[in-house]
Formats: sequence, C-alpha cells, structure tokens
Amino acid sequence: MVYLALDPGLAKIGLAVSHEGQLSQPLDTIDARNLINQIIAYLDKYHPDVIVIGEPDPGSIRELAYILRNELQKKFSGQIVFHPEVLSSQEAKKKMLSGGMSKEKRQKGDHAAAAAIILSDYLDSHQKLSF
Repeated sequence: MVYLALDPGLAKIGLAVSHEGQLSQPLDTIDARNLINQIIAYLDKYHPDVIVIGEPDPGSIRELAYILRNELQKKFSGQIVFHPEVLSSQEAKKKMLSGGMSKEKRQKGDHAAAAAIILSDYLDSHQKLSF
C-alpha cells in the first residue's frame, strides 16, 4: 500500500509518502494556488491507495482540509481519511532544529516534515489497532 499525506495550510501544503506503510518521508511543500492540479501530479506519480489529510483544530485551515477532501474525492477513487494534526508543524520545526538544519532549509521543508509526522502517526496508530 502507498500512502500520501497532506498537511494543509492557507499558503503552503506539505506532502509526504509512505510505501508499504513502513517509513514516511517528506516529499515537497507546494503553494496553495492551483492546489488540486499540483496534488493530482503527485497522485499520478506515486499512485497512492490512501490519502491522509491532517485534520487541524476548528478554524479556517480545518475548513480548507474539508474542501480539499471534497475536491480530491472527485478525482481520486481511493480512500481519503483525516488524521488529527496536533502540533505537527511545531514538532517538525523542533526536529529539524535539533538535527542542525539551517534556517533556510527548515523554512522550505517544515510543511513536508509536518506531513511526514502526520503520516507516521497515522501509520503507528493503525498498526497498533491491527495487533
């Protein structure tokens, strides 16, 4: 199974992927403009079975996440699920900082790293349920 994760934001969207549900890896940070077409390019490249969308606390980003899901359902026949996104961006920034990443690299990759954290958490929670 291939999983594609999205970390929604008003300006930038982070993407991550996992093959066979093993490790999640950050892919890219894309601009929120022309969003669906950009995501479709990743769907065509990675052929995911499941899209995992980070579900933030209530507010404008959560509304965006639901709109994103509704639009993707028109283009994607696989499963689309939400997974709670609790401070994933802050956790990603901490990990990159402790890993010694430069400020420029942290700013470029923080959304993709947050998507990887969301995906990793989703995979961990579903592996625990299967035991």
